[in-house]
Amino acid sequence: MIVINTRPAERAAKLTQFLRGHGATVVELPLLALVATPLSITEQQALVELFAPQSLPAYQAVVVVSEAAVNFTLQAVQALSPKQTTPHALPPFVCVGQKTADYLTQRWQAQFGTTPNTCYPPLPEQQNNIGMLQLSLVQGFKSGDRVQVWRGAGGREVLIDALRARGVAVSLINSYQRQLPAATFAYFSQFYAKFLLQRPPTPIWVLISSLAAWQNWLELLQKIAPTVSPNVFSYVVLQARIGEHIRTHSDACVHVVDDLQPTTIWQTLQA
Repeated sequence: MIVINTRPAERAAKLTQFLRGHGATVVELPLLALVATPLSITEQQALVELFAPQSLPAYQAVVVVSEAAVNFTLQAVQALSPKQTTPHALPPFVCVGQKTADYLTQRWQAQFGTTPNTCYPPLPEQQNNIGMLQLSLVQGFKSGDRVQVWRGAGGREVLIDALRARGVAVSLINSYQRQLPAATFAYFSQFYAKFLLQRPPTPIWVLISSLAAWQNWLELLQKIAPTVSPNVFSYVVLQARIGEHIRTHSDACVHVVDDLQPTTIWQTLQA
């Protein structure tokens, strides 16, 4: 079994080690790199409003979708006002999971010397769009409430659309974007020569964690191996909506998972 681990380089090691320990051949092929995005004037103003001293919070909550969102947004805050202090009235932070909440707390304490109020879905399989929407705090949002979302450009559209459909005013802070690493083209060329040209057909699984990763995967195939169909591979895909998109645009074998825990992915590969 060959597994293509497409997670960003800094997040790939744990999964790669686990799968190799269970006998799989793992090829690390990062489809996404995270880079800071300059904030628009509107985004800068929203952050200034969030951090401005006031008696009542400007927002009912801040939704934080990833550790990267914490990192890049707090960098932007520091660039806007290096001596910024914590606001008098701070809204709760809704985090996608415990790791993001813990990272936010760590960074917040280092930068501001206080501890933010965080909440997150308690179970790993709930740490996604649906899990955040099911939190009691989020279910209590009503029309006219204001929520700020820290994310990468284009991320968490399902969550955002659901909030806006309920009349919640959502301010987006797009502090980073995902792009295909330049080195990945060379890595894929080596993979193509080693596994697709010189070896007989064998099950090859590709991990797809976002629509951006899927688009970058198709770009790799088109530019490096234009005669190879996406249907040659089988896919382990994070979340049903991404799986539905791939099934709509290909005839490939797709298995959907709710989280990217190594045990979850391994069990799916064995199914």
